[in-house]
Amino acid sequence: MPKVREHSEYFRPVSCGKRKSCPNCGEKLLPGENIWSWGEYNHVRWYTVQYFCKSCFDTPYKGVKQKLLDHSAPCGCTFNLVGYRREKLPDWLTLA
Repeated sequence: MPKVREHSEYFRPVSCGKRKSCPNCGEKLLPGENIWSWGEYNHVRWYTVQYFCKSCFDTPYKGVKQKLLDHSAPCGCTFNLVGYRREKLPDWLTLA
């Protein structure tokens, strides 16, 4: 029987500052819209894997969702999407 691996993938909102577009897809951000960081927390340090916005989360080429699904297929992993430091995740940030 294959081993079931569970990974916790962490996400946190990033302060946009004066940024007006997403660093991943280049889409203009709407007022009040956040850029998100997908990352890992290892050895008391945050390592960003990718920045993204709501528009590019689910896109086929640059999307975080597709990268997670592509990884889970061959190795049989399951993912828990978790807010960094218990940050509440938006409804659209899901693998369903």
